[in-house]
Amino acid sequence: MIGLLRVAVPLSFGLRYVAPLLAELASRHPRLRIDAAYAERSVELVAERFDAAIRLGRLRDSSLVARRIAPIRFAAVASPGYLARHGRPETPGDLARHEALIRTSPSGSGLWQFRDGQRLVTVRPEGRFMADNGEALLQAAIAGLGVAVMPTFLVSPSLESGALVPLLPDYPPPEAGLFLVRPPGTPVPGKVRTLTDLLLERFGGEPAWDAGRTLARRP
Repeated sequence: MIGLLRVAVPLSFGLRYVAPLLAELASRHPRLRIDAAYAERSVELVAERFDAAIRLGRLRDSSLVARRIAPIRFAAVASPGYLARHGRPETPGDLARHEALIRTSPSGSGLWQFRDGQRLVTVRPEGRFMADNGEALLQAAIAGLGVAVMPTFLVSPSLESGALVPLLPDYPPPEAGLFLVRPPGTPVPGKVRTLTDLLLERFGGEPAWDAGRTLARRP
């Protein structure tokens, strides 16, 4: 494999999980050059001349070709110290009485959603701590500043260690996805196909960060 692979990667997920994968890709293919852009924004693949992008969430309709790699799940969490001071919410409606740690995003609605059987419950979080980065919200949650709804790829280690506690196990947030997207056209460039195969090899099926999904469910 030779040439240049330009790939856009989400910041928090990318630094934790994609950076080691791209290093492995470079090791496997010594003649392949890799240019990775880590950012929270969604780049314009064609205009900015990217070969592919790794994206999280729920994709909007577009001309891009998308391959779903893995599910992305979420959990409501708080620190033991915060819960000792403020009590534990038992339903999504209880969150109105809690400090929320809010993810700011130009493309996001700012709302939290939870499943109640077949019904979706929507909550508008209120709080004094906001950030546009998941790692920043994770540190705020561990510090006891409030309740957060975050992807399990970020919070699973803190749940395992006890630094955070899972909340609302009977009301799981809706799933999203991990996708590899590329500009339209065939055939698929070999470098993009190789990246896709490695993503599937590493993250396909049940992601490693969700091993033991009982973390976010009531025993």
